[in-house]
Amino acid sequence: MDPPSADAATAGEPRYYTGANMHIGHFDVDSGADIWIFGYASLIWKPEPDFVEGKDCVLPGYHRRFIQASPDHRGTPESPGRVCSLVPTDDPKAAVHGVAYRLNPHTARKALEELLHREKAGYSCFTQTVVCGDGAQHQAYVFTGNSDNEFWVGGECIEKTAEVIRHSVGPSGANIAYFRQLLEAMRQRGVVDEHLETIDALIRGTEEREKGGSSVAGA
Repeated sequence: MDPPSADAATAGEPRYYTGANMHIGHFDVDSGADIWIFGYASLIWKPEPDFVEGKDCVLPGYHRRFIQASPDHRGTPESPGRVCSLVPTDDPKAAVHGVAYRLNPHTARKALEELLHREKAGYSCFTQTVVCGDGAQHQAYVFTGNSDNEFWVGGECIEKTAEVIRHSVGPSGANIAYFRQLLEAMRQRGVVDEHLETIDALIRGTEEREKGGSSVAGA
């Protein structure tokens, strides 16, 4: 199940733009209205620099998953890494913890153009309501990769995902650094994300086995 299409959206429902059709004209940069962006991965610890407010919040109805290949940030075209996307779910208890950022209205256009470049590899954008820790609710823009984009790896087993994360490196740095910064950000907020914790356990288990093998070989 993917977010609704732009053609199907009506007033009050999520608006959704695919990567190929996503451009600055889809954002209300000239209306004077507040523009909120929901960050659920690297935007948590590396937000666009010019925002005026950030709030911890949740996006109900989704799971965060490492199911997007990264040929441009945490990997290469020849050896893509793995980064996060969102998976819609009917589970009423499901929610993704992240941060909602309110952009500076004077520089929102520039910030959004930079985001469009940052999220270019298979990502799309839709609007959805996020619920903040202070009880406020905001319509926020959310960048995600849906299941028909060319970098989707949703059928990959989690053991392989963990191995790819361990080894991949791209222009933005090591894939494992991206993963561990996200994991730490969730732990600091008291959030237990089972998907992240499972990947961490797999990575640490492999590292321990490799250390053990090295010790035996050097004995």
